Amino acid sequence: MEFSSSQLLEKLLSWIAVEKNVDIRYDFTDNDGWSVICKYEYSPDSEIAIRLYTDEHLDLFYGYYDANDEFIEMARPLTAEEIATLPSSLIKIMKKVLADEEGMRVPGTFLLL
Repeated sequence: MEFSSSQLLEKLLSWIAVEKNVDIRYDFTDNDGWSVICKYEYSPDSEIAIRLYTDEHLDLFYGYYDANDEFIEMARPLTAEEIATLPSSLIKIMKKVLADEEGMRVPGTFLLL
């Protein structure tokens, strides 16, 4: 299954715009930590996420369940052009979550300023 990063980013940002509150979480494995904002969809059973890593690169993730009920996850770095489309407040909050190693819940509209 192919996915269009521009469509996924648009879907994620549209979701943020209408959500009363949005969680930005801190997560880690071994020596690597990241902040993440994620949208889950129940039909189809999928998720879209942006992760900001300690080296400040951003990845777009798309995961879904296939016909065999196996979770398939695809990830790729965001391009400079795609990063430029992200609201600066979203990046700022993701950097704060990453630096503090503690998640935050903020109004969705605040992330689009």
